[in-house]
Amino acid sequence: MATLCRAAGFSPVPTHWARSVTSQIAMVECGLGVTVVPAAASASHPAVRFRPLRHATATIELTAMTRSNPGALAERLTATATQPATAQAPPPHD
Repeated sequence: MATLCRAAGFSPVPTHWARSVTSQIAMVECGLGVTVVPAAASASHPAVRFRPLRHATATIELTAMTRSNPGALAERLTATATQPATAQAPPPHD
């Protein structure tokens, strides 16, 4: 979110912190500011307005996590989930 704000020409000044998207939305419903949330979170919340980002170029890194000794199903899921990301991974930052 900070990167998106800086790209728009300002730096955010967070005054509240939330551990979940649901909490972020609840804070906005209570009038405690604005937030950036995934599009999937824009379900029915009558007290807030969702607006898509003008330039939807924001990306986030995801990490797959398993136990130290995962079973066959977890191994297969991890391989399936990471294969497309590996194929489309952006070049590393220097």
